[in-house]
Amino acid sequence: MPASNSSLANRVPESTDPRVLDEMMPYLTELFGNAASLNHSFGWAAQDACDRARDQIAAAIGARSGREVVFTSSHLESDRLAVLGVATAYTDRGQHVLASGSECYLRHMREIAEDNEEIELGLIPLDQTGVPDFESFRKVARGNTVLYSLAIESDTEDLSAHLRTVGQLCRERGVLFHVSTADILIRRHISVEDAHIDLLTLDSRKLAGPPGISALYVRARKPMVRLAPLIDGGGQERGRRSGTLNVAGIVGLGAACHFCDEAHKLMEGSQ
Repeated sequence: MPASNSSLANRVPESTDPRVLDEMMPYLTELFGNAASLNHSFGWAAQDACDRARDQIAAAIGARSGREVVFTSSHLESDRLAVLGVATAYTDRGQHVLASGSECYLRHMREIAEDNEEIELGLIPLDQTGVPDFESFRKVARGNTVLYSLAIESDTEDLSAHLRTVGQLCRERGVLFHVSTADILIRRHISVEDAHIDLLTLDSRKLAGPPGISALYVRARKPMVRLAPLIDGGGQERGRRSGTLNVAGIVGLGAACHFCDEAHKLMEGSQ
């Protein structure tokens, strides 16, 4: 994880940060508790570790609480949970979904819409700097639009201001705002509160964390986002994503987000 201004701005992680591995190691060698097994000390220790990671992630993205963090197995799963989870939960309002991003991301969104014929997909173009066309958004958004999903892959100086503008437009239209990030969090701070972001995908691997783990921020207040699960079963993650938690991976993702947050604070303090 970068610790200087230049490395934070220019380096895309190619492997897991050694400090992250140090945090994970006890949960790979000694502490094998299931975070959902709360009738013994091993499960309590695993749950505590996951809750600490939730708090680290919430702090790094400016969320109100770690309880707003849902863990999944991948960036792809988090994006699908955001899009399908909202579209399914808000059928009373409609299933019109707007999206912006790279051609790869839009292809994924088209596949979601093709597999779920009830979803009506609208695309919002981006300019050369990766900023959405605000006028197109105003024209395309409708009364039955439930979600706008924006994949960020560029890093402009005015990114935070652009996100706030999009978030405000979504709030005015009653549209939930989902942001799918690649490595942006390692480059600059993003605040879900300031930008009115309702759902945010984080990819551990792109943050110098371990592969095979991702997180989805889901706003719990003003508004409280409803989310239908993609995976049913044991009811983990407050019923939003069942399955045994990957405790070591979660610890690693939490640590990676914490080190990103610390690097940004260091940069801000040196300016």
